Amino acid sequence: MKTKTLLTAGLLMFFIFSLSNRGATQNASTDETITLWSTPEVQQLTTTFIHEYGKSHPNLDFKMMPLTVSGIRENLNETAGLAFFSQDLDVPMMDNSLLKMVVGRDVIVPILNAENPFYTIIEQHGISVKNFRKAFTAGKADWNIFMGNGSKEPMHIYVLDDESAQVSVSDFLNMSPEIVAQVETKSASEIIRLVQNDKYAIGFCRLLN
Repeated sequence: MKTKTLLTAGLLMFFIFSLSNRGATQNASTDETITLWSTPEVQQLTTTFIHEYGKSHPNLDFKMMPLTVSGIRENLNETAGLAFFSQDLDVPMMDNSLLKMVVGRDVIVPILNAENPFYTIIEQHGISVKNFRKAFTAGKADWNIFMGNGSKEPMHIYVLDDESAQVSVSDFLNMSPEIVAQVETKSASEIIRLVQNDKYAIGFCRLLN
């Protein structure tokens, strides 16, 4: 179930780079420690950045610190550094010394079991947003909603138990997040396990998962 195709854009990920006079005048060719702040939902992204950037800059040391809304101004004013956070944090630009840039997208994708008997048809023709909406509002949905061939196999739909992911799915379906939240919500690992064990299940989780 691995793919490199970006299917549905969800939350934007941002970082802030503090261009303080002290940090800007430091010589990156000498040994130094750079502080990176990160909110929990993008901690893995921050760790990946440290690992990959460190390969080509062995003279740099990185220190990762937790980032909170209440402490962001103090954190970024202390010294030069990077702060990774999601759009959900909604942090305004404090002054012209801070640069905000998009570095990635949090992608929400639907996943199927490869042994689903309708897999080939779906792969060839896809599933319309209209039919997805029907599945979410049908109560006890069956596969006839997607296939239109009288199929009575029950369709089990799972969505991440994460508010931002549910909002992304509701935006994709153009329906209220409250409706999306009415289907079963599970953790990413649970969704993957359930879809692996149920060939008629559909799960919505992050591409990263």
